[in-house]
Amino acid sequence: VSACEKAKEWRAALQLLSQQDHRDTIICNSAISACEKCIEWRWALRLVASMQEFSVQPDVISCNAAISACENALLWRWAIQLQPSSADSVAIAAMLSACEKGQNWTLTLELLSLHRLT
Repeated sequence: VSACEKAKEWRAALQLLSQQDHRDTIICNSAISACEKCIEWRWALRLVASMQEFSVQPDVISCNAAISACENALLWRWAIQLQPSSADSVAIAAMLSACEKGQNWTLTLELLSLHRLT
């Protein structure tokens, strides 16, 4: 799945993921990242939402990849909704970029104020 991510083969990544008997966070994150790189934001969101069905908890990498997929698709509203409770600098930067690309300057300033990036 990781090779599919690097090759930007999101369909192949999803196919391989569906064939796995054991799914873990690393395999799921690779598939989410493959979707993110190809701006397949719907699939990225679906994968994050379905991880718990496989008894896998999304982590900060899962959320960051999905946020970046939304950012790349200019979907700032979705990016903001995915904000993890412990957002790291990557997630915050992607959310800020999504708001900036969507020309939502008010929310961009609110996020900056809320997270006080240094």
